[in-house]
Amino acid sequence: MTSCCSNIIVLFLASAIATCFAQVNQGPKQWQDYVYASDGFMISAPSTPDIHPDPKADDVAVYRWNLSPSVAAAIHVGDRPDCKQIVANLRFATENARGDLRDMIVKDVTLDGNVGLESTRKVGNVRYQEAVYCVGAKAYSITGEWPSREHEPAQLTRWFNSFHFSRSNHH
Repeated sequence: MTSCCSNIIVLFLASAIATCFAQVNQGPKQWQDYVYASDGFMISAPSTPDIHPDPKADDVAVYRWNLSPSVAAAIHVGDRPDCKQIVANLRFATENARGDLRDMIVKDVTLDGNVGLESTRKVGNVRYQEAVYCVGAKAYSITGEWPSREHEPAQLTRWFNSFHFSRSNHH
């Protein structure tokens, strides 16, 4: 009977050690591709996002990732038939900026044949990067934020570069 009990204890300890070893050696989370067909985009990320309505506009879906304790990324998607006018107003505001907006860098961008506007700015101790695209009646705002004392984090660059519109959603 003691032999049987000692075998069970040895098996239990071996299993516990193997489980601990596997957890320690998991390494970083594996990135994978996520497709959100209903909102017309795909992206690569280390996890699924927190998806919720925008508190300021409940008809806008927010997909939010915490890429690290100090790096966040989000995609806001909503129907905005006046999106092109909103982007034109944003461009005008940044070109004629005063105060905090003077440090904003703005440039035209194109993704999958869709024209957009990209900006980077610093507000306090946080640096923001945002790209806004109008695709049909949908507006997309792709944003990232990180501590301003740091360069843009590699995982945020990877996340931004992986964003694409679904084939059915190209211009």
